Amino acid sequence: MSLDKNETPWEPSEDTEKQSKAQKFNSKKIRAVLREGFTDDELNRLCYDESDFKPFLDELGQDISKDRVIDKLIKYAERKELIAKLLPLIKKHNPNKYEKYEPYIEPTDNSAGQSINEKKAEPSFASVTEAPSYEKPQSTNEKKEEWKLIVKSIIISFVVLIAIFVLLVIMIPSIALQTNDLESKALPGAEAELPAFDITVLDHLGDDKMTYEITEHLRYDYNRQGVPIKWILQVIPEYKGDKSYGEVAVLVKDSEGDIINPDKTVKWTNFNKSSETLTITLDFDKIIRRVPQINLEGGFQTNIFETNTYTFPTKIFDIEVKARNNSTPLTHTQLVIQNSPWYHYAAVSAWKDDSVEVYVSTKNLGELSDFAVVAEIFKVDELPGKFHTTWQKVGSQQKVKTDVPREQEFPTTFTFPKDSNEIFTFEEDAWYVVHTYVVKKQNYIQFNDNKPWYSSERTWIMGSFSQDLLIKHP
Repeated sequence: MSLDKNETPWEPSEDTEKQSKAQKFNSKKIRAVLREGFTDDELNRLCYDESDFKPFLDELGQDISKDRVIDKLIKYAERKELIAKLLPLIKKHNPNKYEKYEPYIEPTDNSAGQSINEKKAEPSFASVTEAPSYEKPQSTNEKKEEWKLIVKSIIISFVVLIAIFVLLVIMIPSIALQTNDLESKALPGAEAELPAFDITVLDHLGDDKMTYEITEHLRYDYNRQGVPIKWILQVIPEYKGDKSYGEVAVLVKDSEGDIINPDKTVKWTNFNKSSETLTITLDFDKIIRRVPQINLEGGFQTNIFETNTYTFPTKIFDIEVKARNNSTPLTHTQLVIQNSPWYHYAAVSAWKDDSVEVYVSTKNLGELSDFAVVAEIFKVDELPGKFHTTWQKVGSQQKVKTDVPREQEFPTTFTFPKDSNEIFTFEEDAWYVVHTYVVKKQNYIQFNDNKPWYSSERTWIMGSFSQDLLIKHP
C-alpha cells in the first residue's frame, strides 16, 4: 500500500502516542482483519511502503506462512508502540473489513479518579489576623435598577425563543422535502443497506472458489489447438430492497488497475431486486499473459532437483461490482491465478537384470486434485541437449494418484522394460533418455478426443516442466 501523491503521510501526535500507551488494543480483532483484509503481497507492500514498518521485513524468514507474518507484525507493532499507526493504515486499505471488526480498543476503567499518590487540593482559609472586608449596602434605587435589568433579560429571552419556534415551524416541511430529494438522488454507496452479490468462478479446484491453476504450456496458442478452454465467472445478486441503482457493471482488473476487457464490460442497465445472474466468459489469453513465467532452464538433469529453490508465480486480479458514477465498489473480491503449483524430481536406480527403475517424487503446492505421473524411455543417437522430436520412444508408463491434498508429497516407481506399454529391450552401449513429467487434473480442461484426462494425446499441456535423465546400457 502506498500514499497518494497529494496526501500527507499520517504522523501520530504526542497526545496520540501518549494515548496509545494508555490504551489496550484487541490483538485478536487486529489479527482477524489483517488475515481477511490483506493478501500476502499486500501485507509485504504495507510494511515496505511505511518507514516505521519497513524494518519488520528484515525479521521475516523464508517460506513463512501468512498467519505467522501477521502474528509477528502485531508483536512488532506492540513492541514498537505502533498499533495506533497500524489501525488507520488497515482502515485505509480495506474499510469494509475494518468496520466489520470494530472496535479495536478495549475499554479502560478510569472511574478510580485521581491517583492515591496525587496530592488533593486543600481549601484556603483567611488568616485569623486578616481584617474582615466590608461591603456597602445597596440603596433602594440600586436594587430597583437591578430588578429592571433581570426582568428585561427574561423578556428578551422569551421573545427569542418564540422567534426560533416560529422559524422551525416554517422551515421543517421545507427541510423534509429537501431531504427526500437528496435521498432520491443519492449514490448507491450512500445507502445504509447496499446490494450484496455472490461471485464465483466455475470449474475451480478445491475449497477456494476463486483460484485457477495453469501451466507454461497453456501460454501458447498452438498448444491449445483442439482443447477448448473456458473460464466462467458468475455474479449472483442477492439484493431484496426496493431501490433501483441504474447502471451497475462488473469489472475485472489486474494489479495495476487496468481493465482486462473494457470493450466487453458486462453490466445491468438498471439494477434492482429483479435483476438476474450475470455470466461472464473471461478473456483467457489476456489474463494468462499477465501471469509471470516460471524461470527454469531445460536440458538434462545431472542430479536430484533442488526442491527448496522452486517457487510458482501467482497473479491476483480484482473483480468489482460498481455502480455508475460511484467510485466505491458495491462488492469487491479477488481472482487468483497460479502457475504450476506442483513439482517433481526423478532419479534412476542402478541396472539390474537388464532393467532399470525410475523413482519420481511429486509434491502438490496448490489445490486438492488428481495427478498422473508419466515416465517415458527414448533411444537417442544424438544429444541435442533437451527434449527433441527425433528421439525414438521405446517405452512409456503412467500412474494416477487421486485426491492429493495441498502440501502432500507422494512417490511413484516405474520399472523398465517390465510393465511398459511397449515391448522392448535395452541395447548394449546405447544411449537412452528417461523423460518424466507430472500432469494435474484441472476441471476447466475438456479434451476433444473423449479420452480420460490422463490418457489424452494432449494431456501433456497440463504437465509440469519435464526432467530428462540420460542413461547408457552397460
